[in-house]
Amino acid sequence: MNEAGFKAIVKQTRNLAMQGLGPCQPPTSSVLYLCEIISEHPDLKWWYVYPTDSGHCILAVLHRGWGGSQGKILLETGNVKAIAGMMVPIPLKSVLRGYQVINGFILATSEALAYDDEVGLINPPEDDQF
Repeated sequence: MNEAGFKAIVKQTRNLAMQGLGPCQPPTSSVLYLCEIISEHPDLKWWYVYPTDSGHCILAVLHRGWGGSQGKILLETGNVKAIAGMMVPIPLKSVLRGYQVINGFILATSEALAYDDEVGLINPPEDDQF
């Protein structure tokens, strides 16, 4: 797939996954930090978001919990609507603990992450970053 086609898929998936999250604009003071991280992890740039209640995040599918082992299989199929339905904003630091890129999508593989149906994403508190 060419870059233009991938960008279109990213835009569609992000729009679907972000419904109901509200404003997602990083503070200006974070721009240098983000440039450094993105230069080291360029695959993450497409999925960076900044929900005001969550801080620096990457839209990703969890390997454990919410997505389970099905998450990886789903990413391999490339079904945009299904993938968007399983994506959650995960703190950037938590994603950096472990991730895989599958068909351009991010699978968060850190054992420190889990998902609870009542609570939502469970991540190490020290990974939250505003």
